[in-house]
Amino acid sequence: MRFLTGVAPHDRFLFKPVRVRAIGDNVFAEGQGGVSNNSKISKCWIHVWTVKGGKIVQLREYFNTELTVVSPVHDSLWKSQLGKCCRKSCPSLILAV
Repeated sequence: MRFLTGVAPHDRFLFKPVRVRAIGDNVFAEGQGGVSNNSKISKCWIHVWTVKGGKIVQLREYFNTELTVVSPVHDSLWKSQLGKCCRKSCPSLILAV
């Protein structure tokens, strides 16, 4: 174990992206992952990056959450598909862009 580095072998989280989509200034990535030493633990995650001028200016992340992206013009632009993978009740969020 490495002390004072924030890195320890027992707390690694593996990210496995499944879908990525850009909508306007936002990039949505959805995937699954878990703790590397316990493959039975699976979490669904969504990352939302806001990109301006070729640089990431904001990152939002959601775990075990269903996300629907809407705009004033379209009912639904994007909807997460992996929210049920955690096999328990997941909160649902609506993100307006």
